[in-house]
Amino acid sequence: MTGTGSVHRRGERARGRHDGAVTATVDLLSLARGLVRNLPRVPGQLLAIPSALRADPDRYGGIGDLVARNARRWPFRAALLFEDERWSWRRLDRAADRYARALSRGGVGPGDAVPILSANRPELLVAVVALAKIGAVAAPLNPGLPAAALEALVPAGSQLICEPGRALSGRRGWALVRPGEDCPPGYDDPGAGGFAQPLQRAVRLGEPALHVFTSGTTGFPKASVMTHLRWRRAATLYGRILVGLRRGDVVYCPLPLFHNLALTAAFGGVVVTGTTLALADGFSASRYWADVRRFDATVLPYIGEVPRYLLARPPGAGDRDHRVRAAFGVGMPRDCWAEFQRRFGVASVFESYAASEGNTGFFNVFDQTGSVGFCPTPHAIVRYDVQRGEIVTDGQGRPVRARRGETGLLLGKVTPRFDFDGYTDPEATERKVRRDVFRRGDAWFDSGDLLTNLGWRHAAFADRIGDTFRWKSENVSTLQVEDALGAAGVEACVVYGVEVPGMPGRAGMAAVVGESWEPGELLAALQAALPAPAIPVFLRRVAALETTGTFKKRKAGLQAEGYGGDGALVLRGGRYEELDAELRAALAAGDLRL
Repeated sequence: MTGTGSVHRRGERARGRHDGAVTATVDLLSLARGLVRNLPRVPGQLLAIPSALRADPDRYGGIGDLVARNARRWPFRAALLFEDERWSWRRLDRAADRYARALSRGGVGPGDAVPILSANRPELLVAVVALAKIGAVAAPLNPGLPAAALEALVPAGSQLICEPGRALSGRRGWALVRPGEDCPPGYDDPGAGGFAQPLQRAVRLGEPALHVFTSGTTGFPKASVMTHLRWRRAATLYGRILVGLRRGDVVYCPLPLFHNLALTAAFGGVVVTGTTLALADGFSASRYWADVRRFDATVLPYIGEVPRYLLARPPGAGDRDHRVRAAFGVGMPRDCWAEFQRRFGVASVFESYAASEGNTGFFNVFDQTGSVGFCPTPHAIVRYDVQRGEIVTDGQGRPVRARRGETGLLLGKVTPRFDFDGYTDPEATERKVRRDVFRRGDAWFDSGDLLTNLGWRHAAFADRIGDTFRWKSENVSTLQVEDALGAAGVEACVVYGVEVPGMPGRAGMAAVVGESWEPGELLAALQAALPAPAIPVFLRRVAALETTGTFKKRKAGLQAEGYGGDGALVLRGGRYEELDAELRAALAAGDLRL
């Protein structure tokens, strides 16, 4: 989960305020004010700190243990709400036991990674808990990925848990079905049968619990490993420390469960506090507040674009007709923050920064507007030369730490307490670790993100570095888009992100060589091969691409021109059209939404 925020000013060294969009710095007075505003939450936060910092990987108490604990303590309290269904903690635990026994009899064992292909539904969470109970690893997938990506991520012959209608050829496995639904051909229904005796293998916190798929910087998504320890720590930070969930709270979650914010922060926060998750099958701006009232929700998780989509709806009488007290998440647009709270009457917004595979995070526990918050873990924000793609070093070759108000690359120190679990690919894991950084023998996780140092261990998100950019709250791999364009028959291309006034992140732009390609046909090919956020918003015809002496494509000059340049097209209303003077003026004024 990576937060988004204001866009930083580029130069040899990214530094300073970002066009007034973030808090310039954090001082003692602003911290004191934030502490006073949230004073009622402080006792609970202090009590939760030991659990959040627990670092013994040989202890027990993973996902399955916590659900079983809740079933014993609060058997009839609502755990899940979905459509007209109510799942108590006892029902959730017993369903997971039934599922776990069937999976175990079918050959799923400790350490086995089992992909789950499903939209949001309670049975998906039943499967996650069931796999945790037998020590297996749940790997929820984005069901919106193209077939080629899904087939690459789920090799033929592997186990698969799948909702009705989503079976993959050559994969045999288990179904997520409710009474009255048909099981996909070739899939078994492990939910059938009556009450199952409790099943709970002794699972240590240090064992893997989840594979969370990230966008990566090359090719298809890759799986990062999340242990039960890191899942429980993150769930505690969000559920007990950041938001302070308490009895009677209902967390409304329309966000996809393959996203870590939903699966770890929202569901995890509910599990560690024994509260309630109201689950929707997907996000809908038009029905959002009706669902909030229907479930009597009190807490809302969000991803960057969600607040903007809600604010884009016409104001209505029901905007404040709810009991919501807080929202939490990543990527609250700075220009939406105050208006979101004012219009919808949400008293607190708890912004954060974290990465699915990272070992560090920021949490806005002191209520600093525009900040991703406070970082309790060992980290460093070091000056970074954006143009050269290098950390700025001193005369001894050591990184120079960014001063208060400066922007730099975030590094998370790897320690026994804050380890880097990495990816399933050991080489990919090693590429994310920088060694001998400040002193011989140390190791630091390279986040790939630029943050502004606000002082007092606070920061604001600035940008991502490298070939990956963020658009519509999703990371986009330029290499994957270039591959899709190549498969569509273009002669040569280069893909990059460009800034658009008034829009967070960067919109995709592709410079495509030649005159033989037709925009409509190219769009159809891209839609069949890529998720929606990865489809370039802008296309540009170019005669040739500049290369380096080692035949690598140069994109710095193209990026500097932004979405301008001759022959540019913009994606609007489901088709590419000429980016004429009128549209350019509307974009420059921030009047054109993409």
